[in-house]
Amino acid sequence: MTNYRLSPRTAFGASEPMRATIGKATLTERPEFSIASVAVRAEQDGIAAKLTGGADVAVSELVQTDTRTVFWTGPNQWFVLDDHSAVEALAQTLKADLGASASVTEQNDGWVVFDLTGEDLDEVLERLCSINLSELARGRAQRTVIEHVGSFVLCLEQGRSYRLLCGRSFAPSFAHAIKEIMVSVNAQKTLLA
Repeated sequence: MTNYRLSPRTAFGASEPMRATIGKATLTERPEFSIASVAVRAEQDGIAAKLTGGADVAVSELVQTDTRTVFWTGPNQWFVLDDHSAVEALAQTLKADLGASASVTEQNDGWVVFDLTGEDLDEVLERLCSINLSELARGRAQRTVIEHVGSFVLCLEQGRSYRLLCGRSFAPSFAHAIKEIMVSVNAQKTLLA
């Protein structure tokens, strides 16, 4: 019998996460997250509070607990991110917790998570998407389009730290577009300095 050794790969086919620092901004792939979507079934209440340990998750909001991030994706729908090494089977865990009150779907291979950190990141994001960044404060989540790709932008710290999600098959072009804008913003700042 043949023995196969499987090794995890990132969305870029690498063994290590993609990371790019340009000027004062850094884009980092975050493969260590388990991802699941949760949709409430008819006439069920309090699902968001069950996901967060008590806090409700309103329209365009995100709630972070010690390990978990829950954000609103649509009416009675949320995405849940958790530490993959601790909760590899997040969807199964959530399904056991929620029972028949919600439909839970694993999204680990469907979405890729990136962190965009640094200074003056609004200048990068305003060139990438049509979000009103003055209203995208800490704890807010917004669905948008970046490089013709449906994505989510989560504000962890306004102007300094954002978590971005896009479909896994679009990850290379998504990251390329962001890095190109990071280069452009950095060049403009260098010229003006």
